[in-house]
Amino acid sequence: MKHFYGRIPLHHGAALLTFRQGSMVQHMLHRLKYTGNKEIGEILGVLAGQRLSTSTLFLQPDIIIPVPIHYKKQQKRGYNQSSVFGQSVGKTCNIPFHEDVLIKTIANESQTGKTRSERVENVSDVFVCKRPELVHLRHVLIVDDVVTTGATLEACCHKIMSASPASISILTIAATKS
Repeated sequence: MKHFYGRIPLHHGAALLTFRQGSMVQHMLHRLKYTGNKEIGEILGVLAGQRLSTSTLFLQPDIIIPVPIHYKKQQKRGYNQSSVFGQSVGKTCNIPFHEDVLIKTIANESQTGKTRSERVENVSDVFVCKRPELVHLRHVLIVDDVVTTGATLEACCHKIMSASPASISILTIAATKS
């Protein structure tokens, strides 16, 4: 993904779909995140997992970790959309999924409507790697719903890098054109 060139050392990055304002993809992600339609994330996770398992570009990951949301937001929403997606990818590919490696300790403001520099500042210290032993010397796949500027995923990767993984890859449901 071009979003991360020169920022973090990714083994590979991919998105299942392209995100555009007003598109069907935007509406689908909105339903996944805000209307309780978890099935969208589950189905897209299966599709992404099928592509991942047949890809010659992706090195098979050892572990899948979702971008976390703050526990208060998860209580309100009922689930983490990135976890729903990641669990389906993991089941499809038979890769262990761990929701407890990265946690979000600060309930920061939404990234929506912020510039890239504002997004970077907004997520600079909100994540913690709680289980570094699960990623040490392993190929880690971080999953998220959508990547726009890459600030959130970049912050997550930096926290995972502190635990010395062998490599990091990223897989998202959708990505904006960079």
